[in-house]
Amino acid sequence: MAEEIEVESEEMEQRVGALPDEGTLEEIFEVVSGTAFDEDDEAHMQMMQQIIILLTQDPDLSEALASGDMTVSEFAIKLFRQQPE
Repeated sequence: MAEEIEVESEEMEQRVGALPDEGTLEEIFEVVSGTAFDEDDEAHMQMMQQIIILLTQDPDLSEALASGDMTVSEFAIKLFRQQPE
């Protein structure tokens, strides 16, 4: 049991480690929202959390952003398509 938890924790660390840098996250936010990121704004924090969740659920997206295989605009389109209507 403890071994399973340890493995899950390591996997999560790898996913979080795969997140783009802060500047890229803010650029993604700006493309998605049309405004600069303000960490004091609760709505901005919620949107940033959605972006981070999407990236941690699909580490291939983070890798594609980091390698340049996917642009920030392409990621934003993907994010919009996943939003409920």
